[in-house]
Amino acid sequence: MKRETEKVDIDKMHAYRDSIRDGMNNPVIQYVAILYPGKTVNYTAGLTAVRAYPNEDEKLGMTLIEVLKMEINRCISSGISQG
Repeated sequence: MKRETEKVDIDKMHAYRDSIRDGMNNPVIQYVAILYPGKTVNYTAGLTAVRAYPNEDEKLGMTLIEVLKMEINRCISSGISQG
């Protein structure tokens, strides 16, 4: 069953990403994704809904590689680093 992401799904991803902080109250999560039965959608920098269906392991793997490459490049170009 295909479905589009719902606002509640996106709100949960935002809340998860934005609520995790270090001891100095700085955000520590820079990227979050959800796997769901629908199309892959990049909502904002650091927030993606990734298409995932049973028995489509190869498609999921290729999509994850592309999504992660894009996010790594975004982090490099914006000067975001860990530590």
